[in-house]
Order: sequence, then structure tokens, then C-alpha cells
Amino acid sequence: LKYMYSAKVDRAEATGNTDAKLNNALDWAYQKMEEKKGKPKVDYTRLDKKQAVLTVVWALGITPLAINVVVNTADQFMNSPGPSVIKGL
Repeated sequence: LKYMYSAKVDRAEATGNTDAKLNNALDWAYQKMEEKKGKPKVDYTRLDKKQAVLTVVWALGITPLAINVVVNTADQFMNSPGPSVIKGL
């Protein structure tokens, strides 16, 4: 509500800007400075379908795969660490 009042924007635009700022504050601040210099205003309320699909693929596909690889590697290391450098261990 504070951003909504200070920037004189509607609730959807204020929410989009707040989310963008929380996601990447430096890029958001740079974009706001560029807008003051006359660059086109970014619409943070519009959903980019390509970005949404990529996010879903990463969330449901790539991330679990990476976690599985890390867990399996750690499990193999803990259960069969390989030959010991010190004799007798």
C-alpha cells in the first residue's frame, strides 16, 4: 500500500513492482532509474508465458533431478567411500 500511494499506481502494478523488487532489487532499481530518464515503463503485471513454462520445467524437472544426483552421490560416498590411503583402514 505504501508503494501504491507514493507512486500513484493501482494495486496490481504496486504488487508487480514489489514482487520485482523483492526478486532482484538491483535490477528493479536500475529499471526505475531508466524509466525516469525516459525509457519505456516495464509492466510487471504481465505474465510472460515462456518464462512461466521455463519456471515450471525447472521446478518440476531439473531441480528434483539435481537433488537426486546430489543425494545419490552423497549416499555412495558415505556407504562405499573407496580405497583408503592409510593402510589397514
